[in-house]
Formats: sequence, C-alpha cells, structure tokens
Amino acid sequence: MKKILLSVVAIIALSLSTEAQKGFHAGIQGAYYGVGLLSPPTRFEMQGGTFSAKKNKNPYTNFDMKYGSSVGLAIGYGFIPSVGIQVELNTSSMGNKSHGTAYKGAVVTREIDLTYTQVPVLLKFRPGNDGVVHSYFYIGPEFHFLTSASVNAKDSTGAQITPYSPKDKGHFTTKDVGLAFGTGADFVLPAGIYFNLGVRIYYGFSDLNDPSYRIPSDPAKVYTASTNASAGLNLGVHYKF
Repeated sequence: MKKILLSVVAIIALSLSTEAQKGFHAGIQGAYYGVGLLSPPTRFEMQGGTFSAKKNKNPYTNFDMKYGSSVGLAIGYGFIPSVGIQVELNTSSMGNKSHGTAYKGAVVTREIDLTYTQVPVLLKFRPGNDGVVHSYFYIGPEFHFLTSASVNAKDSTGAQITPYSPKDKGHFTTKDVGLAFGTGADFVLPAGIYFNLGVRIYYGFSDLNDPSYRIPSDPAKVYTASTNASAGLNLGVHYKF
C-alpha cells in the first residue's frame, strides 16, 4: 500500500512538473525593490535660487536608499516545459534620493519620483523540472513609458528650491529601454495554479534627461547620462490554461 501511494505521488509530481510551463498562462504580480539613477541629473536649479550658475557643482553626491514598487498583469506561453516567453504590463515607480552640500554651504536634499507604464518581454528558462518546485531564469528587454514625474529639491529649512515646477515631467524623456533579468522558483499547485517568488534586476540604457537638461558638471564640463536601475523581489500568482 505504501509503495502504491508513493507511486501515485510521484506520478502527480511528474505530471505537474512537465506541464507547468508548456502552453498559455496568465496571472497577476507585484514587486518591491530598491531604485536609483546611475549618474543622477547634475542640476535642475541652474538658473538661480540656491545655486550660482558660475559655481554650481553637483551637490547631490550622497545617495539615500529609495524604494519603488510595481503591480500588473503577466501573460505567457511555454513552447516546451523548459523554455517559454512572458510579457507583462505593469505600473512601476522609479527614481532617486540624495543629499549634499551646495554653494556657500547650503545643505540640500532632492527626491526624484518617476512613474512608468512598464512592459517587460522576457524569455524564461527552467533548467530543471523535477517535483513541484521549479527553478527559473529569465532575461529580456523592458520598455518604460513615463506617466508622471516629480522632483522635490529642498534646502535645510525645508523650503522648495526655486525656480522649479516639481510636477513638470518635461525635464525627463518619455521613454526608457533597458535589460531585465532575474532568477527564482515557481511553486506548482493543483488545478493549473502556480506562484513564483524571485529576484529581478533592471538596468536602463536610455538617458532620462530631456536634451535641454543635459548639462555638463562643473568644473570638468563633462556630461554623463542618467539611467534607471532597480533590484528587488518579485511575486506572482498564475493560472495555466
């Protein structure tokens, strides 16, 4: 009797593992991650206010931890049990937080909040399909479309640094393209349901600064593009058709 039960369990596990990714699947998912801008914008306040146009070195050199999140839908197709594709439609938050000392010793802080419609197109690999826990790795391009932007730069008194319109997303380009990749595990349940838990990293290739705000940093007069980056946890629930 014990051997029969073990055989039944083995058959169920094998059927779940071999069919889990093959075919269509759809689900919901979310992520929570640390975000930042590689080479953050040198300045937005270059025309006056706290900073001097002649001696305006980048004051935002001390980076503070900032977190973002995303939520959305995923749909995919498994060509074979070990290889598939997944396309997502998410709303995501990115940005940067930093502080430092500006001209004449003024202590300043700045927080950049960027909200995107996010479309990752991921090729997903499952190197092993034993049991109900399947490890995976995925990689692919990720497209971002800017929906809102906010920059809050303040001095040591908490006053907004001027001149600046903090809700004006014209300081940023409206599109961002980069590479997403990650690893984790799918946990297969009966009735075609499975959930995933993993780590995802994003590295942006596009310069986020609008051309009119691509300002070289004093005194070197060298301009460096600002790009998005994030890394964190990803969790989702899916149904296989």
